[in-house]
Amino acid sequence: MKKLFLILLIFTLFLTSCDPAVYHFDADEIIQGATKIELLEFQNDNPVDVKVDENTVLSFDRSKAIFIKELDKSQFEAFANDLSSIIFHQENESVTAPIGYTVLIHLDNEEIIVISCTVLDIGYSMVARFKADGTFLEHIATFADELRWRRVLEKYFNV
Repeated sequence: MKKLFLILLIFTLFLTSCDPAVYHFDADEIIQGATKIELLEFQNDNPVDVKVDENTVLSFDRSKAIFIKELDKSQFEAFANDLSSIIFHQENESVTAPIGYTVLIHLDNEEIIVISCTVLDIGYSMVARFKADGTFLEHIATFADELRWRRVLEKYFNV
């Protein structure tokens, strides 16, 4: 009986220790700091997933995007609250440049949060922070709930 209990305990510890850390956006940061939230569709004919480390530089080039819609400021709070309910994993994987529908959250500190998730043959995800001039600052997380993200895009941008 003790052996069975010990085996179950080790198995449980193994399973729970393999779960990646999660990340949620801070709704208050977005509500208080967002100056513009827009949806673009990025063309990326050669998406490449990479392991992000201190030498990785992600990019986004607005010339490869089609503007879809800018969110009305009256919707910022609801959007931020819905975004903060989406689960992201704190893993260091990202596509090198956005692909498909991508939300840009412009902040009053001259930074832009870029959120992109598209499923083709595999899922391509970018959740990163850039300076307003496009200089890469940091990788934030990887999508864990692509379905909820699609619902948010449908709700606020009708896509």
